[in-house]
Amino acid sequence: MKEMSRKTYYSLIWVAATVYMLSNSSILMGIIASENKITMSSETYRIENEIWINGGDIYSGEEIVYEIPLTLTILYPNGEVYRIDRTRSKSLEERNSIACVVACGPGFEYLLLEVTDETQRGEWMVTVSFEGDGVYRSAENTHNFWVE
Repeated sequence: MKEMSRKTYYSLIWVAATVYMLSNSSILMGIIASENKITMSSETYRIENEIWINGGDIYSGEEIVYEIPLTLTILYPNGEVYRIDRTRSKSLEERNSIACVVACGPGFEYLLLEVTDETQRGEWMVTVSFEGDGVYRSAENTHNFWVE
């Protein structure tokens, strides 16, 4: 068997090292969900018979993420569950629009829920969640509050 030249030997080491680095990098594999945590700053407010949900800002690290699909799950005191699947965080254009800034202040996304009958009095649980999409990991914020 012929002996390998020094140049061939170093070339093979370089190829092996390059393949190893690329296989463990986000360049080859895309952005790995486990490395991209979402942080949500949602809040709820109760004003008389109205519940206001502020979706707030959604971050990945230090950067605000726009147009993230969100699910709102509302557990009423009577045990009913209401789920809203087709909502999303605002786009950059919506967030910076004059209407949004005047109505809500910059970065606020409100959903109004009304307490309409006696069965809705008691403890509410509202969860704002993102179920992950292969780019970002799942995240959720849950708010409990009492309605008299």
